Amino acid sequence: MGGVRSRAVVWSPLATEQATRIVQRLWRSQRGVAWRWTQSFLRRTDALAHNALDGFSAPELPNRRRIGQIQIEPVRVIYRVSQKTVEILTIRSPRKPLHNRERDRDHRGE
Repeated sequence: MGGVRSRAVVWSPLATEQATRIVQRLWRSQRGVAWRWTQSFLRRTDALAHNALDGFSAPELPNRRRIGQIQIEPVRVIYRVSQKTVEILTIRSPRKPLHNRERDRDHRGE
């Protein structure tokens, strides 16, 4: 299922905002942890450019083949794959399912 095609990784405004909040929260309490987590997070999301199809499907979206997720403790990153891009859609706690508006936003017909 792995793909060798390179795609551009783009971020939705929502995912950008969520990632920023996570890093800011970590930075206030543990700067070293925030730095290491951010570096790991960026490596893993950037790697989606080459291996986006290796992620697991999101359980809330079982019939949408182009929607995937990766776990980056303590969050999961949900993304959509197209021919030329991987769009980071949202960042969620593993315990929180997608809201209906997130589940349906931009995913129709996938």
